[in-house]
Amino acid sequence: MPSVLTAAVAQLKTQAITASVFDRQLALELYVLANGLDVLANEYDVCAARRVEEIAELSDLLARGAKLSPGRFSWAGDLDGATGDLKISALEAHLDVLRAHLIELQAWLETSPGEQAAEILDELFRFEYNAATKRAPKAALW
Repeated sequence: MPSVLTAAVAQLKTQAITASVFDRQLALELYVLANGLDVLANEYDVCAARRVEEIAELSDLLARGAKLSPGRFSWAGDLDGATGDLKISALEAHLDVLRAHLIELQAWLETSPGEQAAEILDELFRFEYNAATKRAPKAALW
């Protein structure tokens, strides 16, 4: 967590405690602001790492799925893992490309016979669920 955010959160919490003696509404607003900054600081710490991890996992699953039907999918260049650019926008763009491939692979796997296809399809569903819960741990998934 960046030290500026850590200091700001600590200062706001201290002011909230002091304000609670005189103005409960101000204290509540300061606590809400401090908690919001806390969330931002935590997201700052993990947002790039989470996306890089998601790219690696998704690339692996797509590569394994593509091996079930050689020549059908042409994703080789897109499965290199994270780009050298660790900006969130670049990582999200890479994930968008991989997610499009995921949809294509998933559609093919759903109509493909065989135990390997079923296993990879199951792993894709688990991957999607886990990725969604990591992105928004408190959000309803359905």
